[in-house]
Amino acid sequence: MLYIGVLLIILGVYATLNDVYYLNVLVKEKNIKKKEDFVIDNYYKIKATIGLFSFITGILALVNYFTI
Repeated sequence: MLYIGVLLIILGVYATLNDVYYLNVLVKEKNIKKKEDFVIDNYYKIKATIGLFSFITGILALVNYFTI
């Protein structure tokens, strides 16, 4: 459950922020830039909801792992 929880948290954050920001990784340098042509539409709302659900499920999986 620990691995699943961490994976779900990473997946939720990535799915939510991937449409809003450019994530560029050079050799040792990470660049994060906000997209200029970002439009909130129904596809983004559904994707953000799934990302939020994944993040919450990951947190609950971690809580379940550490309490048992």
